[in-house]
Amino acid sequence: MMTTSSGCASRVLIDGLGVSVVMKSFLPFARIISLCAASLALGGCSAIKLGYAQLPELTWWWIDAYIDVSDVQSPRLRHELQSLMTWHRAEELPRYVRLLQKMQTLAPGTLTAEQTCAVFDEVRQHYLALAARTQAPALWLAQSLDTAQVAHMAR
Repeated sequence: MMTTSSGCASRVLIDGLGVSVVMKSFLPFARIISLCAASLALGGCSAIKLGYAQLPELTWWWIDAYIDVSDVQSPRLRHELQSLMTWHRAEELPRYVRLLQKMQTLAPGTLTAEQTCAVFDEVRQHYLALAARTQAPALWLAQSLDTAQVAHMAR
């Protein structure tokens, strides 16, 4: 993996056969978790908590609609999604809380470019941690696809 950066806006370039295609397929999933976690931290609403708690199941349904998960793939995929959720809840949510608290202390004042870039970089690190955590399960799933599933995905 190679990272390039210009100022505080950075891009990650993923090298390797097929990895970028697989990661692009699962980036929406990573974004969904990030948005749900941020919403949970910001809102504390019971509906958001319920949605976050159901995220592994909702994600399974989303992936199933996208590739038509087989009976053989289903148990492992469910396990991988639950493991990801357990990790996210234990590791990332506390970090989100600390970041939001930091942002809350910065909000009343005038933000400098350096402060804004520091917050952006921290958010980017959370996103990259989530992307890295989803890479192995995404590669497993991609390698386990049969031709019918690839055709289903292409529709």
